[in-house]
Amino acid sequence: MATSFYLVLIILNLITYTMLHIDGAQAQNTTTISNHTNSLEIEALLSFKHNLEQGDDALPDWVEIIGSNNKSVVCTWTGVKCSRQWQSASSSSMVVTSLQLNGKNLKGTLSHHFAFGLPHLVVLDLSSNLLYGPIPDTLGNLHNLKMLNMANNQFNGSIPSALGNCTHLTTLLLSFNALSGLIPASFANLGGSIVAFSAEGNLLSGPIPEWIGTWGLVDTILLGGNRFTGQLIPEIGNCSSLTTLSLEENQLIGPIPPELCNARGLQALYLQSNHFMGTLDNAFQECTNLTEIHLNDNQLYGVIPSYLGKLPLVT
Repeated sequence: MATSFYLVLIILNLITYTMLHIDGAQAQNTTTISNHTNSLEIEALLSFKHNLEQGDDALPDWVEIIGSNNKSVVCTWTGVKCSRQWQSASSSSMVVTSLQLNGKNLKGTLSHHFAFGLPHLVVLDLSSNLLYGPIPDTLGNLHNLKMLNMANNQFNGSIPSALGNCTHLTTLLLSFNALSGLIPASFANLGGSIVAFSAEGNLLSGPIPEWIGTWGLVDTILLGGNRFTGQLIPEIGNCSSLTTLSLEENQLIGPIPPELCNARGLQALYLQSNHFMGTLDNAFQECTNLTEIHLNDNQLYGVIPSYLGKLPLVT
């Protein structure tokens, strides 16, 4: 229970960090609303609402817009944020760049079409709702997306491989759904942007892919509570910015590779409730920044090595 609490805090900190940086980057382009938004954006948002059960109760201010002079009102809708886009030195329009509907008690499925009308979207946060069904692969058309948060819903099916097309993603949070299958191979394309990836508490399976070692910017990987199998790949140690790795409650086997410590900034490691075996003789000797480690409920044996006493462990 304590471990879950700390991981939730990590996710909340990641969201806050991401939003501060995104809002800061957009601040120079955001002004008071004075220009019309695109009709396609309005249609896309209304298609999202129409797919919800009791959408009128959940989003009462999302209503049909009559007259072109009233289109800018969409930027005042619940959860919608707009930014100014300049077509020339004297011509600009407002575009929808953020849709933050977390914790709104939304229930229903996602329209496959709404993503087509929101090409400027940077933030999409639908977390902590009652959304179900598959995650539409059309989200892969949101090429400007930097944060996608779908955590704490009831989504099922596989993770869309098309999300690998969103090569500006810094934060991808899919935790606590019912997603199954493999981590898409297309996610190797995210190595130049991804900072946080969370998909814990799902039904994901297969091995941890070796290409994760190419994610040079990733700070946090949370994959606990799934059905991953195979060995813990040493390539994760190539994630030079990694500080937190959560792989607890899976079906991973074999020894713990000492190459993990090649990620010099690694601070928190959750490996409990797997089938790891072997000794700890050299496993963490070079993890000089490790402050938190969880290894219970495995098949490790041997003496507790003395080098652990020299690490800055707090738990």
